[in-house]
Amino acid sequence: MFKKISNDECLVEFFDRSYLFNSETIELEKKTTTDESHTLNAGDANQLSDSKEYYEFKRQCRSEKINSITIIVTNKCNMSCIYCYGKYDRPKKTETIGIDDLKKIIVLYSDGQKSFHLSFFGGEPLVEFRKIKQCVEFCENLKENTKTDFHYSIVTNGTLINDSVCQLLHSYRFSVTISFDGMPTIQNKQRALINGKNSFNKVNEGIDLLNQYGIKFHIRATITKKFIDYYLDNILFVEKKYNKFPGVQLDATDKWCIDDVYNIEHQLNNFLDQCIDDKEYFKLLSIPKLYAYFKMLVTKKKDYTICEAGISSVCLSSDRNYYICHRFDNHPDTAVGNIESGIDYKKLMSWREINRWKVDECRHCLAKYFCGFGCPSKNNYQPNNPNNTNQIFCEFERMYVRLALKVYVFFKEFEPRYIDELTTESENESFKHILSKSISKLQSELVSEIKGVQ
Repeated sequence: MFKKISNDECLVEFFDRSYLFNSETIELEKKTTTDESHTLNAGDANQLSDSKEYYEFKRQCRSEKINSITIIVTNKCNMSCIYCYGKYDRPKKTETIGIDDLKKIIVLYSDGQKSFHLSFFGGEPLVEFRKIKQCVEFCENLKENTKTDFHYSIVTNGTLINDSVCQLLHSYRFSVTISFDGMPTIQNKQRALINGKNSFNKVNEGIDLLNQYGIKFHIRATITKKFIDYYLDNILFVEKKYNKFPGVQLDATDKWCIDDVYNIEHQLNNFLDQCIDDKEYFKLLSIPKLYAYFKMLVTKKKDYTICEAGISSVCLSSDRNYYICHRFDNHPDTAVGNIESGIDYKKLMSWREINRWKVDECRHCLAKYFCGFGCPSKNNYQPNNPNNTNQIFCEFERMYVRLALKVYVFFKEFEPRYIDELTTESENESFKHILSKSISKLQSELVSEIKGVQ
């Protein structure tokens, strides 16, 4: 149960325990029956929102160098997804960027950088696999002379993965994301091949190849309103078949309502309750976004922006324009430069200067430090009008904060050792490693207890 008691505080109740959650400090304080609710007035809230750490973040943003470029190597795709945001916006003719232009851009923006990241996107990027390979080989040769450390990633639909692709991905340690919607019924309906045929088997074969080559990958699924009742069933199908939970996003083209989000939350709450009943604690944090938000609750580290779009990263589209992110592709009015004239830093700065703290819906929101004040594309805001908010997507973010709070309270109340281990500072271990180690230890102890009872 959640009850808002001030601009920045709400009462959280799980497992018959009550806590006060402060969205400004992202801290939970146990509430006893004798506690009086502390209410912040509007002036206090404004003062908290204008914090020094926020302005330090903005200062860093202004001076940030571009060290990552997403390259839409082509707008061509071999699939016809029902929700593709590019289906209606991209021109009918095929657009690609020549390899000579790509080489010049890589040299220009990687010059003097210790590390530089290239992400390949589409369309379907593997349609231009030869060009991707040429880019990577060029970067590796460049590395010998410049000492710049290049990193690579790719987002693909998975249908064109073959041995040659896997050899490249494995050799240069690509970070791989497969856009894949799960169960055959859903995948084939939502993500058919361009000829209308089913795509599930092709993606499944591609994933099998990735596993054979030992290539780690993420799965990102899109849920549509039509299959909302199968939200949990679908992610459990992916987990069972591929031993990983997918990241899930809402179809931005669908007509959602708040009740749809509550439907999803109900399914996920049931899942968490079942994990607790079955003592499968390791599954409580298997859902990517829930894990990310739980981590923030533990570490108290705030996000002031949802991603690096327009700050340290830009997108180079196949239409030869630069955008802050691929989701603005082929909207020239949002472009921040082009191949011929380069990045227009004045336009880029106008994106960096957007101050969502002045928007009441954001400033007093439960999820403000978790979602980074929202995705510019999903909220459809621009430098001259940053006040738009998409309440469906906002509620989706708040849903994951509520779920993360539930898991946090569970461990805090019933397995406090777990939280204590995670909050212990360690210079040599990442949060994820400590998490894995401590939860494995907890799980082993539970197994021993069960055997002892038997």
